[in-house]
Amino acid sequence: MILAKKAGKEYHISAVDRQKLLEDAKFFKGGKYVWGGTSPKGFDCSGYVQYLYKKHNVNLPRTAWAQSKKGEPVAIQNLRKGDLLFFLTDRKRGIPVTHVGIYLGDGKFIHAASRKKGIIISPIDHGYYARKFVSARRVIEPDRQTISSL
Repeated sequence: MILAKKAGKEYHISAVDRQKLLEDAKFFKGGKYVWGGTSPKGFDCSGYVQYLYKKHNVNLPRTAWAQSKKGEPVAIQNLRKGDLLFFLTDRKRGIPVTHVGIYLGDGKFIHAASRKKGIIISPIDHGYYARKFVSARRVIEPDRQTISSL
């Protein structure tokens, strides 16, 4: 990972294999939710995201709120697999972001939801999380495209 600064803005640039990241994320589907958890023994939402990205050499902060300040903002209609999605699920905490998940494509994301549900896949385009959506960020570089001459 290269972390560069330009005009006071941070950019995370990494040659992450996006598909491998998503495979690793799905491996934990059905896994245990533990408040403050940062390991395969049990994750909370931000611990899950931090663990997966660190495995792919992208260092992210520990909390969803801190993670929501990294990378580049992405409009919901421009989401790519591997982008981070941020939500406000607990207004009592007094911060604008309290939950994070990883976009899988096709309007779905994976996240450590709760003690009851564990790590699950949820829709982003309707239902509870659509109403709680705050923002999306891209912390891994877009896939490189090869231009071949005719």
